[in-house]
Amino acid sequence: DPAVDYTATSTAITVTNAAFYQLAVTGQPDGAAVNRTAESSIEVTAQDRDGNTVPTFTGSVSLSLVKQGVGGTYAATGDATISAASPTLVDGVFTWSNYTITGKVGSYKIVATYTDTAPDPAVDYTATSTAITVTNAAFYQLAVTDRKSTRLNSSHRCISYAVFCLK
Repeated sequence: DPAVDYTATSTAITVTNAAFYQLAVTGQPDGAAVNRTAESSIEVTAQDRDGNTVPTFTGSVSLSLVKQGVGGTYAATGDATISAASPTLVDGVFTWSNYTITGKVGSYKIVATYTDTAPDPAVDYTATSTAITVTNAAFYQLAVTDRKSTRLNSSHRCISYAVFCLK
């Protein structure tokens, strides 16, 4: 019957985010130069089981490195370390804008790890970036490190310099 209203109104319902379940690297870093502040940032997002961002997440996340080894597998080797200031955390997304990699050049992945007490010990609360190449910094100047003057005879003097490249 077109004259009958077939709608109904429910009582108020509240929609909330699902609980934190995993981390995801959502902003991949570019390569970096050893001992230099990287020019790219890293973003890690707290997500629920369905991959939705959990904007209320307030946990702690740390960064570490794994290096590519024989056969292409990645493992923690101690060949390099990553140091980063505290990230910004906005709506469940961590951002590290300034980080430095110290150690040997090579192919690495950055691993983000949830460092608070795990809600579920059976879940791996880590996320890994795509591979990045860590290189030596580009050459940009020469530095004189030592100057020696040697008298050859009464009218001649030899001056020598030690020079090295700064990166």
